[in-house]
Amino acid sequence: MDFEAGTLIDKSEKMTLEFLFSAVQAFYETDTACYIYIQPQGGIIIPNHVFLKTDELLAFREHARNAFQK
Repeated sequence: MDFEAGTLIDKSEKMTLEFLFSAVQAFYETDTACYIYIQPQGGIIIPNHVFLKTDELLAFREHARNAFQK
């Protein structure tokens, strides 16, 4: 994610999707992951274990809350 440019980028082996933060419909956090809904039918799941350090996870969650707050 590029918090300064306001874009959300989802890269996989076969494709790359890019969305503006304004396209995010909802953002939810659980003990195991963050859920970013782009449309009612789908979105992106970011498991907590992808962050190597706890402070990286906490910083991401704070930036995400601020970016996606409606």
